[in-house]
Amino acid sequence: MTNPVRAYLKLIRLPNVITALADIGAGFLIAHTSASGAVPWARLPALLGASAGLYLAGMAFNDLADREEDARFRPERPIPSGAVSLHGAILCGAGLMLFAFVCAALSGRDSLLHAALIAVAVLLYNFGAKHIAVAGPVVLGVCRYLNVQLGMSGADGFAAHWSDPVFWRDLHAPALAVGVYAAGLTAFGAQEETGKRNFALVLGWIFVGGALLLAGLTAPHVWVWLTLGPLALLLAWRSVTLARTGTPLAARHLVVNGVMGICALDAGLVLGQRGSEAWPWALGLLALLIPGRIIFKWLAQREA
Repeated sequence: MTNPVRAYLKLIRLPNVITALADIGAGFLIAHTSASGAVPWARLPALLGASAGLYLAGMAFNDLADREEDARFRPERPIPSGAVSLHGAILCGAGLMLFAFVCAALSGRDSLLHAALIAVAVLLYNFGAKHIAVAGPVVLGVCRYLNVQLGMSGADGFAAHWSDPVFWRDLHAPALAVGVYAAGLTAFGAQEETGKRNFALVLGWIFVGGALLLAGLTAPHVWVWLTLGPLALLLAWRSVTLARTGTPLAARHLVVNGVMGICALDAGLVLGQRGSEAWPWALGLLALLIPGRIIFKWLAQREA
């Protein structure tokens, strides 16, 4: 008999939530360590909770949207296998999204607004844009962009900084880099079932390569490349392997490594924006990979 708790944890892709938390950590650190006055650490748990709720709800809604396709091609997933009922999946997604809104409200109006925008983008992606070649990656990228901005939104006067040129360099560019990177991973993901598809591989690298360049070239400190360089090499290696073998397994390895690489991207952004003195925070973001990997193996999760 399938463990119901384990089934729901697989439904919401629990290991992957560390990447959403890393986005919040990066956004929060970049926005607050550059500001004068005390850092409002008390807001961070609420922001983390909001991001986690939205991400996990998005995963539940992903499987709800794909349930018919999964029944044909991925019958081992929680809904088509019967481990999670349709009603249970709906309640799970809705409950997590409600939890996210409550957490965001605790952080303030700007945070609640960003949470609402993320929720709209998540639903648009899962129930509309997902299977459209370019629109799908773009909408998913918007989700990630807004998630980093959610981490920044707890800063006092955040909304007032939109017209400040410094905002576009220090706050907008890092969030945009994460969003564009995520769009590339979504393009890569189109190969997980079929194997190599040249259009998906090229489109993915247009986004991913652009994101890494954006993150590196807009950062005031060269320390950004301390994590961006190895990440780029890892993804290049996985892409070459996929190009040579063309297998769905190689595509899944590329996507899984790319998704977990968001922690490295976020760590690099913190180093790039704040310099070498931010290394403890960057190391903390990288350390999120440890519990993520442990849970990934415990759940025997095959995909990102």
